[in-house]
Amino acid sequence: MLIGYARVSKGDQQSNKQARALSEAGCKRLFEEKASGGRWDRPELHRMLDQLARRRHRKLDPKKRREIAESVLCGRKSGAEMARLYDISEPTVSRIVAEHRKKLETSRADQS
Repeated sequence: MLIGYARVSKGDQQSNKQARALSEAGCKRLFEEKASGGRWDRPELHRMLDQLARRRHRKLDPKKRREIAESVLCGRKSGAEMARLYDISEPTVSRIVAEHRKKLETSRADQS
């Protein structure tokens, strides 16, 4: 899931255009606020960063990793579809598939 952050500096400015552009780019969760860019005490920015940090540390169990890899390798789903389904990045899907492929090759080599 894409997350967006829209900020304007002045009270009379509107973040509508930024929010619309972020939504059109595929952001499902938007954080908006009116605050100076030079200030660090921006509550919505920190909420967004906290959410991103929690997502980064989430782990996929081996069963889900195998399901992702096999779905992509067998052509049932694309890497992009699996990324959206499991709310992970496409590079993460690629890494999972590469690791699974390597395990399969090692297993086949050990059997011969």
